Amino acid sequence: SECFSGSNLHKVLQPGFEYEAKVMQQLLQGNAAAPLSIHTSAGVTKFLEEFIDALEPHLPWRRKPTQKTGTKQDDPTQKVPAELQTNDWCLSLQLEGASAVWAGVDMLLQMSMLEEQADEDENDDSTTTTTTTSTAKGPQTNRKRTKVAVAGTSYHGPPSTSFGAKAPLWTKPHQLTYPAPRVQDMENFETEDDKVAYEEELYEQFSTFLEQHAHQVGVILFEPQWGSSQAAMPWPKDLLQRYISLSKKHGIKVLCDEIMCGLGRHGHETLFVSQAWELDPDCVTFGKAIGAGVYPISGAITKHGRMLFGQHGASVMQSHTYSGSSARALMAATQVLKELPMWFP
Repeated sequence: SECFSGSNLHKVLQPGFEYEAKVMQQLLQGNAAAPLSIHTSAGVTKFLEEFIDALEPHLPWRRKPTQKTGTKQDDPTQKVPAELQTNDWCLSLQLEGASAVWAGVDMLLQMSMLEEQADEDENDDSTTTTTTTSTAKGPQTNRKRTKVAVAGTSYHGPPSTSFGAKAPLWTKPHQLTYPAPRVQDMENFETEDDKVAYEEELYEQFSTFLEQHAHQVGVILFEPQWGSSQAAMPWPKDLLQRYISLSKKHGIKVLCDEIMCGLGRHGHETLFVSQAWELDPDCVTFGKAIGAGVYPISGAITKHGRMLFGQHGASVMQSHTYSGSSARALMAATQVLKELPMWFP
């Protein structure tokens, strides 16, 4: 609200306002007018490319800036890891946060299946034996890893239909719950030793959870900073890094849900806390604030997948008729991405 209210909010919304005013004038005169929104099966608005260009410098897999000069950060083009220079990242735009998380899970599960299939095809000399035996690696094996792991205190959207620990209406057989820090526990630490002992106990519990369930889990969700379910408490940084590292060792795809803490609200000079804390997730979500609190827009970004999906003709199954199609939403989000770095500490 400090960044985007008053004249600052006016600055962010002005380009879209002027665009819509021109469209409205054309409509009033009975003339053909540029679209304000496009059905996703019919095409995309021209403002989508501008949004993607504005988003790319903020990808959370870039190295964290080490210095600033005035109000301008180091040239972001100098911080692109080699694996990102192939432009293989993938974006799915949605309307609200819960759908962004679903889209991220969707992409990561499909990616796992396609990667397993590619590995199997590469190792298969000429027969189909490995694809039919019960011990074979590949889609048969990987399709058993379709569950999603969520923290015991997590919230990823409306509890009745979204991922998260709460299940007020029915059980959620597609997810498993892993042990995670709780704010009511962490408030009671009297010494640093208490904190260390608590985190070590949690890590051991998490290790046991993965030993028992990793063969079922395809994606694990983390909220680097919780929302209302944990009073906006951030994870202990070192513990979160250890959780993510261990998850990857078990072959689980990692999604960091940053709808709560993204867009610089974590207090670091990056858009995503995943970048500031060097978490290196396979996917990150964003939402809410990117539309300046005025227009509904959210999304999921994967580190890899563009070429893999293209080769296999795959697409995101989680989608809506007008996801990422609003000219006003995309124009506002583009301005937000350009403006926010000026407010970084």
